[in-house]
Amino acid sequence: MAQIDAYAYSLLDYIQCPSSYDFVYGSSTRQIAIYRLEEDAEDDFNSKKGDILVGGGRGEADVLRIAMPEMLHWLNDELEKVENPETIIETFWSPTFSFKIGEGFDKIGWNPAEERLEVWLAEKIINEVVLKPSPLEAFQQHLATFFPKAAITESFTLGGKYELRFELGGAAKNGTKKRIKQATDRACELFRAHFSDTEASIWVLAYEDLNPYFDDTLNQHLPSILKDSILERFEEIELPCHSRFFEDDENGNSIPRYYDAKVIVAKIKMKNLLIEELLSGIASFEMGKQPCIPQEVYFFQDNSDKAFRMYDDRGCYVWANEPNKIKLP
Repeated sequence: MAQIDAYAYSLLDYIQCPSSYDFVYGSSTRQIAIYRLEEDAEDDFNSKKGDILVGGGRGEADVLRIAMPEMLHWLNDELEKVENPETIIETFWSPTFSFKIGEGFDKIGWNPAEERLEVWLAEKIINEVVLKPSPLEAFQQHLATFFPKAAITESFTLGGKYELRFELGGAAKNGTKKRIKQATDRACELFRAHFSDTEASIWVLAYEDLNPYFDDTLNQHLPSILKDSILERFEEIELPCHSRFFEDDENGNSIPRYYDAKVIVAKIKMKNLLIEELLSGIASFEMGKQPCIPQEVYFFQDNSDKAFRMYDDRGCYVWANEPNKIKLP
């Protein structure tokens, strides 16, 4: 559990820091999470609701706090609108942490002779994360371009004009490692045949029930896999989503039933996607094995009409808007 978990927040994205040194205790990650606070956090981070935190404190990377909207006034040369400009950017870094990430950021554009690290990083975060379309907005644009009838809050609308379903587990005995392995191996073969360009980026879309019927700690495996990957974009957001079921209102009208969901959107290069771990986790859930992935997970190739979904150990779908784009291994 990280220090930031004591507060309400939104996870906006990650920034890559290619340091030669580990900068998070007990982890080899080279990613630093970017959060927006949804409540005041004066005691730990001298922060208010709406401020941006780069790093989550104890258990994650040390924190850089960016005051909002004060930082926007800074960028727009409107410091006269800020009561205490010297408090816009504040670090909660140890000297060792600062050295380690500085060595990494020096490789991707920071020049220590020209600018303080915290100022360079704050400006980079605002311009490249906060002010650009969010990962969710960017993915919705992808859907609008290639799957115009799809709605992100209605997972049953996702998919292409053509689809094929493939059997995975087959006759292998339920609940066995053999069935999980067979389902995973077949799914991986189909996935790689469908998404053959290893340089392409893949959008990962996942739906997590916030009120599950099972132990909700099972939901931790998917985020842990994604956070171990080299991410291009990442966002988590809570949205009411269509359950695929309907119910009658007081007037007898059939209305959709919604559930509280956490929607996870990630963008990853195909070559960096830990696909065996992801598909094995999906296959393991219904088999009662751990680690597993209970979330409903979809994969979309960026700038393409290709998509893939493994729903459990039984089978998977491959989608495209043109039949010749569905390749069989």
